[in-house]
Amino acid sequence: MTESTRTDPSARILPIAPGGEVEFRLSSHDLRIRAVDGDQVVIRSRGNDDLERHLEIQTGTGYIRVLDGPAGSWRIGPITMRTGHNPDLEVDVPRNVRVAGRTISGDITAVGLGASSRWTTATGDLRLGVEAGPVVVETMSGNVRIESGAALDVTARTVSGDVRVHAPRILAVDAATTSGNIEIDAALAEHGRHTLTSVSGDVRILTGSDVRVESSSVAGDIRAAMPHRSEGSRGRRVVTVGAGRVQVSVKTMSGDVSLRPGAPDAAAPTGRGPMPEPTPKAARSEVRWAPAAGGTGAAHAAGPDNETERLEVLRALERGELDVDTAWARLASLDDAALGAGA
Repeated sequence: MTESTRTDPSARILPIAPGGEVEFRLSSHDLRIRAVDGDQVVIRSRGNDDLERHLEIQTGTGYIRVLDGPAGSWRIGPITMRTGHNPDLEVDVPRNVRVAGRTISGDITAVGLGASSRWTTATGDLRLGVEAGPVVVETMSGNVRIESGAALDVTARTVSGDVRVHAPRILAVDAATTSGNIEIDAALAEHGRHTLTSVSGDVRILTGSDVRVESSSVAGDIRAAMPHRSEGSRGRRVVTVGAGRVQVSVKTMSGDVSLRPGAPDAAAPTGRGPMPEPTPKAARSEVRWAPAAGGTGAAHAAGPDNETERLEVLRALERGELDVDTAWARLASLDDAALGAGA
């Protein structure tokens, strides 16, 4: 295949085979992508800029790659610096091609994508409307919003950005943030792996599925706004709705976790199974759990020494002396020690 004849310097039209990939590696360009019928990729400058000056477009068998061009760039050793104007882009892509986008500060909006996609930004926001997955996203401070009209897999990583996912059904989700919030609004597939992790951000789950939420928290609360049963001890809590067919793991350091009713899962087995044990009336609208400052029993059997050690782990995490996984492992071992002392 060859590129179509170019008559407008602010637009490029390139053919691509079904199942190919279109990749963007850009700096501060805002990027708008729309999925269309056909077998051509159309790239336009929203400001009628000459794309040949501002972009480098590489093509090969089954791929198109769009990169920053030479205009306004200069190098210091291995590092390329860019100054001046970076044109914003509007791009049409066939529905059946894979898409990958990476920007530093540019925002990305995509609509109607019908194949897998992956996205990376530093400070740019991501707003994705997809009809298929999987979807993989990673940002530093950019926010992520994913809307889907079909079931999909989602993997999301942010530092301070928020993650919001809305879909009729999620087959599997793995979302993690440091200080951003996570919101999942979808039915959840029974056999999928569903993991939500946050250090200080809040986690909100809206679902009509029969879930069993296993929550680990240091200083956060957990709330459930539907009939359920709740069990567990300090730092580890299990909330079960209906038959609890869907396993969900939630970990936070200081963020809150809330569970609210959402649309039912049309693909779930008919009948909700046995109802959970009755929840006290005062707790039915909202049950709240938080680590208490005092009390008796196994959760507090280790006494003040255990509390001091937990605080030291958190302070080491804040200072950057521990990574999140190591901190979780140490906190879990302290919880196990406390439970063993109270046995």
